[in-house]
Amino acid sequence: MMTGPTKKRAVLYARYSSDMQKATSIDGQLLLCRKIAARNDLDVIGAFVDAAKSGLTENARDGYQQLLNGVRNHDFDVVIVEHFDRLSRDPATIQRLKQVFEFNGVELMDQKGVYATATDISIASLYNTIYKPQLADKVRRGHDNAVAREFHVLIEAYPAFSK
Repeated sequence: MMTGPTKKRAVLYARYSSDMQKATSIDGQLLLCRKIAARNDLDVIGAFVDAAKSGLTENARDGYQQLLNGVRNHDFDVVIVEHFDRLSRDPATIQRLKQVFEFNGVELMDQKGVYATATDISIASLYNTIYKPQLADKVRRGHDNAVAREFHVLIEAYPAFSK
């Protein structure tokens, strides 16, 4: 009796950056990754997540560290992410990570549903280099808006503070 080819084992990785974002971001990323896996006939065997963790850190992300351990232990064949910046926003880190994946025979796939090449990673790294300062400005603006909004609510609730 002949059996067909075995499905590749895939895991998903999702992350959002700050407490100011919604936890539903993780759900949306995982849903998208599951659809990608289904389109590519991959067997999803697990997911790793990091909530409210910066993409510029490595050691502070438990899900990321568990993912790396799985890569080194050959626990799966493919890692699916919404975008490479979910793994890291640091160009050197994402390049090194791609090398670790390749060394361990693990492929990386993003929302396009194609396996990432070194060129894909390089382009994403270049984009992150340009985007990081813009993102920092947007985050600061969001924090300023949140503080201003809270102050406005405080003044409405306690008009004496406005004097």
